[in-house]
Amino acid sequence: MENNGIDAWEIKMLHNMTLWGVITPKIESIVARYSSMIDNAKTINDKKQIENEFIVTMYSYGIICD
Repeated sequence: MENNGIDAWEIKMLHNMTLWGVITPKIESIVARYSSMIDNAKTINDKKQIENEFIVTMYSYGIICD
């Protein structure tokens, strides 16, 4: 979905979330990397930590996760 240059991308990490912002190939690559990290994490706490780090990383690129 695109609206005024802002994209919305629904993804599944530990939880379902929507990314809001300009989705570039770099953002897609970061999403894929964090998704793989969550898939390979051994404990739910590790998965939560990775997801929280992902949210902060996305924010640093101007992407809001909700």
